[in-house]
Amino acid sequence: MSTLTKSREEAAQTVLIPRVNLLPPEIAEATRFDQMKRIMAASIVGVFGVVILAAVVASFQVSAAQSELADAQATGTSLQNQVSQFTDVPKVFAEVQSAQAQLSSAMGNEVRWSTYLGDLSLTIPRNVGLTSMTIRQDPTAPVTSALGATGIATVSFEGQASSSKSVATFLDSLAKQKGYIDPYFTNATKSTGADAKNLVTFSASVTVTDEAKSGRFTQKASK
Repeated sequence: MSTLTKSREEAAQTVLIPRVNLLPPEIAEATRFDQMKRIMAASIVGVFGVVILAAVVASFQVSAAQSELADAQATGTSLQNQVSQFTDVPKVFAEVQSAQAQLSSAMGNEVRWSTYLGDLSLTIPRNVGLTSMTIRQDPTAPVTSALGATGIATVSFEGQASSSKSVATFLDSLAKQKGYIDPYFTNATKSTGADAKNLVTFSASVTVTDEAKSGRFTQKASK
């Protein structure tokens, strides 16, 4: 017997048994409904978890934002307190400027006479001696020199010299001083008599100009 014939006989002997679903339709439908409920429950749980996670993240973000806002408000309060400490600065600055202006007005014509006295002691001729030196200065009243120039003060000298030439030399030394103009003598008398030493008694004056001002207070007020 061939192999093909044997296979055909075995196939003929195979009996097909039909599959019959004995479950009622209601039970099958209930089973499917339960499966759908489980799927929906799982979906709801998943969605609820996502919502909770989003709420937690949002809560952290809100907390961080509130913390940053609190820090910013604290910084603003601190800066405002610092600013309030300097509210009087403009007033104080204005008072300082006013005081400087008053000082400049009161001392703007200051002449450092000590400097001029020191220079005078170094430049006066050896054969000239001074008996007095008078300074006349009025900030509200300018002076006029013998030659018509305007100045801020007048310095008058009285003294004795060995000769009229020595008096002229003294006047020349005054003319070389910074801030002095138009030196001239108002009187010169030569002594006579048995006890006289042929000395010339003289009176002289010089006009002081703005160039003699120290400028100390006006410079400070202008800065």
